[in-house]
Amino acid sequence: MRMEIVFDVAELLALRGRAHKRQREREKERAHLLLSTFNRCAPADLLTALFQKKKKKPRPLLPKTSLNNNSDTPLLSRADLDARLRSLPAWRLSPDGTLLSREFRAKNFAAAVAFLSAAADVAEAAGHHPDFHLTEWNRVRVDATTHAAGGITLADASLAAKLDAVPVVYSPKWLREQAAAAAAKEGEGGR
Repeated sequence: MRMEIVFDVAELLALRGRAHKRQREREKERAHLLLSTFNRCAPADLLTALFQKKKKKPRPLLPKTSLNNNSDTPLLSRADLDARLRSLPAWRLSPDGTLLSREFRAKNFAAAVAFLSAAADVAEAAGHHPDFHLTEWNRVRVDATTHAAGGITLADASLAAKLDAVPVVYSPKWLREQAAAAAAKEGEGGR
């Protein structure tokens, strides 16, 4: 029994996500070669060959600095932490003082995942990785702490500031609730 499978080369290339023109041309030539030899190989072998990932070159390790996640990084003093928190209004300090946390509701699931993806890129570039939580379908929480040091370090405060710059599409209802809570708090403070 002879099976005929039609592949759209452009679609295969899009699945591979190749961004550079030279890479696309090499992939197109490879796909044409594989498709021309289709009759001599089994379909499973063809699909495996098409989607086989190439090995990536190893990246150099980050140099150890005071901002990298290591146990030599000093904890921030309470006074230092309070001063930095004034410039990070979206972040809250845990009761035991060992965790910076930011929580919000995104407009929808896609907006929540988009934020987490962009935040992951920022964290990777900084070489410091917070804990990400996505619950329900739009509730996002980011927890920053340096586990090796046992609390909050300069790396956590710096990362929090960088994550505040990541765009978020907030839930309109959540924004209204936050504005009402801020107005109520301001009203209590004015009495």
